[in-house]
Amino acid sequence: MLQDLKYGLRRLRQSPVFTLIAVLALGLGIGANTAIFSLLDAVVLRPLPYPDPGRMVRIWLHSPEEGLDKSPSSVPRLRMLRDAGLFAALTAYHEEAFNLTERGDPEVLLGERIDREFFDVWGIAPLRGRRFSAAEDQKGGADVVMLSAGFWRRHFGGDPGIVGKTIRLEGRPHTIVGVMPDILRFPFRTVQVWLPRPQELGMLIESVVERGAGFLDLAARLKPGTSLRAVRKDSLRVDDHYAKTFPSNLDAPFHFAMAPMAGELVGGEVRSRLGLLLGAVALVLLIACADVANLLLVQGLARRKEVAIRMAMGASAGRVIRQQVAEGVVLALLGSLVGLVLAWGGLRLLIASHPADLPRLDQVGIDGRVLFFTLLLSLLTGVLFSLIPALQSLRAGAAAQLKESSRGSTAGPGRARAQGLFVAAEVALALVLLIGATLLIESFRRLSAVDLGFNPAKLLSIQIALPATKYPDRGRQRAFYETVLERVRTLPGVESAAITDYLPIQGSAQAPIYAEEHPPATPADRTYAFMMNVSPGFFRTMETPLVKGTDFDPHMPPDAPITAVINESMARQYFPGQDPVRKRLILGNYPVEVVGVARDVQQLGPEVRNTPGFFLPLRRHGELPMPVMHLLVRTTLPAEQVAASIRREVTAVDPEQPVADVETLDAVVADALAGRRLTMSLLSGFSAVALLLCALGIYGLIAHSVTARRQEIGVRMALGARQDQVLTVVMRQGFRWVLLGLATGLAATHLLSRTLSSLLYGVSARDPRYYLTAPLVLGLIALLACYLPARRAAEVEPAVTLRAEE
Repeated sequence: MLQDLKYGLRRLRQSPVFTLIAVLALGLGIGANTAIFSLLDAVVLRPLPYPDPGRMVRIWLHSPEEGLDKSPSSVPRLRMLRDAGLFAALTAYHEEAFNLTERGDPEVLLGERIDREFFDVWGIAPLRGRRFSAAEDQKGGADVVMLSAGFWRRHFGGDPGIVGKTIRLEGRPHTIVGVMPDILRFPFRTVQVWLPRPQELGMLIESVVERGAGFLDLAARLKPGTSLRAVRKDSLRVDDHYAKTFPSNLDAPFHFAMAPMAGELVGGEVRSRLGLLLGAVALVLLIACADVANLLLVQGLARRKEVAIRMAMGASAGRVIRQQVAEGVVLALLGSLVGLVLAWGGLRLLIASHPADLPRLDQVGIDGRVLFFTLLLSLLTGVLFSLIPALQSLRAGAAAQLKESSRGSTAGPGRARAQGLFVAAEVALALVLLIGATLLIESFRRLSAVDLGFNPAKLLSIQIALPATKYPDRGRQRAFYETVLERVRTLPGVESAAITDYLPIQGSAQAPIYAEEHPPATPADRTYAFMMNVSPGFFRTMETPLVKGTDFDPHMPPDAPITAVINESMARQYFPGQDPVRKRLILGNYPVEVVGVARDVQQLGPEVRNTPGFFLPLRRHGELPMPVMHLLVRTTLPAEQVAASIRREVTAVDPEQPVADVETLDAVVADALAGRRLTMSLLSGFSAVALLLCALGIYGLIAHSVTARRQEIGVRMALGARQDQVLTVVMRQGFRWVLLGLATGLAATHLLSRTLSSLLYGVSARDPRYYLTAPLVLGLIALLACYLPARRAAEVEPAVTLRAEE
């Protein structure tokens, strides 16, 4: 084999043009596969970096009857599930923002509140210091904190004596008891501080907690030898017991749902997109293999005499095949080197684009697993594209090969058929990619054109998190926000400003609500709608028109009756055929009067349409605090200039209050579409590469056919054949294989359409327009690839050709 490899290298050096074309084609295919596999490996295939990750499960609440899924759990439900003893460990946690006010400018830190069993579920120990004690985890416990390893290094220089020191959060000193390891970057990638007592949500009063308000994320570790299916079955008894014990709780109609942690952390949509891309690059590689196989078939014509002499001198068929396969492996290995360089560069560009919905992106790279995959792929590729040409060279015996080579270089019918089939395969694979890319481009175009219900242009968002210690009730929080609004509205370049608790297209709270005229028969019949707290002027700032009624009265006293503005979808669903203005809704136990109807805003994302929702005034009294809000500002000046002015105004109201996450709404919308944009861009790029390789393959087939048939063409033209007749004959020979490939590609795409449907929006995977347009485009490219060498054939001088053959 070593001798064969050395011989293969010598032959490749003798054919530099062939080698360069083959290596580049294989490099494109192998590089694309390597890059996508490294993504798939880091994001999906690699196990979680925790002990025995197969026993880790994620738990949430869902209610199919009400269309709610993956809702957070409540404290009463957590207690009941913990008392049932279904798990080896069960933990609750939730995300919360904390203000750091002692180190230079005020800063907002992202944190997680966790309980003591968090360490048992995740199977980790602190990098430094200790975990939270039982007393610290109880209500009224000491103010303690653990730092993330990244925050500890960046802000404290990795101080080895950090344990025991204090850090001022929310205006109170917190004792640092430990440092969390970097292993928790997934799934907690941006968490900087960890605090105990997850049941404390700001200043959420106890009555709301006990009524089943959901704000806790749950995770658990299965007992050894216990299956997830058995635990799911046992949790049904917990659901029934909870509904009977707390029939009027907000989450009484919900049920526990659970799934393996690894599957939940990497969403199904991410898996589908990466799987689609891996399939696409596999097709590109197959097209490259077909191209190189065709090149080897052409080379095989020139080597017929050499192969025949080898066999005549006693070489076995296996020996001849091994030598040719070794040359193919050498080509593939050279292609893999080019592919690794392309993959490395492509991954750097991909990571630089920061696709927000891809977890563990920091772990993507060319490591040992990826190198092994590339090596294995190269070996399989080398065998794949060289085996058929090698077998083709043995179809005739040695004597026949010598006789054929003595007559000229014309390919036999078997070899020509093999070349044609390779071209048909290339066309079929390229068509599958082209139709898929076309459908995704059209899907993205339609999604980008969705009416969001607001105008994101020149709209700025600034997140403000008020500390509960300094602003312990809604009255003080409301006073702060209203003062900030008054000051911001007077800034140069500010057209309008408003406060909201949720940004558009980023989701919102869900609340049970019903029309007073149609009360639910039972608590299980309650319907839910998204709920937002906004200030007067919100709809003007968003440029969301009110189709009926009025906006909130800015002079309404906090103790006035609760009013609401509902969206068009809620008006249609709750008040069909009626004017909803002055109608009443029941929110929990409170009556709410509808004062206006606003145009639908895509609050739950660009793809989720016609979702009922309602807006409540910021000035109202309420049990829930408003610790984190968003200041929306519509401007006529550059965002950076206005943001600096807003920071100064917030600091003027409270010098210790940080401002975080300043972003434009254009950027928010772009982030929501980032995953689809990335998939569309990559698939479009792979389709372009496939089209190029396919065109080269068709061109190569016809060009070789013209070279092999020069004598025949010369004879035809000497006997009176016109140039247009020669052109037609040559093009017909190549285009029949193109037609076969187009038919095969259409059938394959039809079979794969169901897989593609889950990634499309507003377009059918079987839309006949794209099944006509894509073959037409590919057919025109193939026609051009056939025409160029056919035209050269039609310009052959018969006398010159015949003299050359004498």
